[in-house]
Amino acid sequence: MANLIGRLLESRHPALLAGDRLFNRVFGRSGRQQLQPAYLGPAVPPPPFLLQGSGSSSFRLRIGQCVRATRDAFFVVNFFAEGGMADIFLVKDPRGNEALLKQLKYFPAQDPQLRKNLQLRFAREALVMSRIKSPNVVKVLDIDPQSPPAFYIMEKIEGKSLMDAVPADKLLGQKLSLVIIIQVLDGLLAFERACQSESKAVQVAHRDIKPDNILLRLEGNRVKGAVLTDFGIVKVPESEQTTVHELMGSRGYLAPEVIVTGGTKNADQRADIFSLGAVLYWLLTGHEPFINHDLVELACDPGPLISRLYKQRPGSVSREVWAAVFKALAVQPEQRFQSYAEMRQAFFELHKTLNN
Repeated sequence: MANLIGRLLESRHPALLAGDRLFNRVFGRSGRQQLQPAYLGPAVPPPPFLLQGSGSSSFRLRIGQCVRATRDAFFVVNFFAEGGMADIFLVKDPRGNEALLKQLKYFPAQDPQLRKNLQLRFAREALVMSRIKSPNVVKVLDIDPQSPPAFYIMEKIEGKSLMDAVPADKLLGQKLSLVIIIQVLDGLLAFERACQSESKAVQVAHRDIKPDNILLRLEGNRVKGAVLTDFGIVKVPESEQTTVHELMGSRGYLAPEVIVTGGTKNADQRADIFSLGAVLYWLLTGHEPFINHDLVELACDPGPLISRLYKQRPGSVSREVWAAVFKALAVQPEQRFQSYAEMRQAFFELHKTLNN
């Protein structure tokens, strides 16, 4: 019955009243009165793998479907975005509040060990994010990591990713760029505190910092804050699913030592600091520093490349800020800022200097 209703909702069939009856049974009439009719709005086609059936039909979410998490039930409104290992859906709770549901992709033909590793990684991501209490990290609202496949509910940020919000021909300026990096560091420090409450011996790392994983809260064209997301390949004390030969992260933002070793298992906060330096370089210049360069060049002989980049300082960027960017981008990890806290303090002092 639920599948039939889902199909009716997708096709905008006159029998949409059946969807209302399902909603009443799930949420009660009070929930229905508070939910705006827009949840029945025009269907956005799901990603191609859903249409082509490469994922299991047993686990494909449909518009109009009800899903139950640990603390609440949610009504699927629309497909929202597709990622490498998960899909994201727009959902509403019984009170009509919008949120996002992130669901791990499931393929029946997938290698069982790979599937198990992905499930563990996804459950770890949900658990880690649920522990973090910070306005600079996407908030997890509800978790159901044991469903086949796993999913969790997270807040919907009113804004855009940094990559989408900042056009190359309209830079934010060095002051606002520094504020964004400082707020991302605040999110990383909250992540560190959340994990170190359990174990103080192991250093944590995000390992996939890039403009696509930084969201900007927007109020019109005004930036209200930066929010870090996607903790799918974090390094935390509890477990380590990444093998030493697994190269994970994003091209153009990987630290040289990560590429040289061919894996992110031993990546620490200094690799994240290199990634943040690359993000700040992009914010200040409008182009990514390493995206058009061969990974072998960056890994084997990055010195000349970074020296060339250093000489290309824009006139709108102070020498002090430029020097801080390239301290973060130092070839040797020992020459960078050594922790999130050290980099945050240095950038905070820089920002104060610029304001004075």
